[in-house]
Amino acid sequence: MGSSRDCEIVLNELKDWLKQNSIPNKDDYMSVLYEKNAYDKVLQKLYKLMNGEESKLHRFKVGLCCGGIMEDPDIHYENIQIIEAATPEEAKEHYDEVNNCNYYYGEVLGRLD
Repeated sequence: MGSSRDCEIVLNELKDWLKQNSIPNKDDYMSVLYEKNAYDKVLQKLYKLMNGEESKLHRFKVGLCCGGIMEDPDIHYENIQIIEAATPEEAKEHYDEVNNCNYYYGEVLGRLD
């Protein structure tokens, strides 16, 4: 069984997503989540936590990998954030979703715990 702390982290991620997507009214949450398929992801994550499949979330340092093009040849990282997730791939996906990455994408720079 996942800890209440892990469930709290998932719910906080959901709240952050809702804030960042400027959902004006709490009655609109479910319809917007449903439209963006986020609702299923949150339910799947909570289900895994409740069944102990995702009992430990780790803290990952994720940054926006920029550069590597003619105008900006040097690779560098911007907007570095700490994201709690079960796997590095999940941390990267969360970073890309939250920050609306569409040209440069997040890259996991390391695990902090």
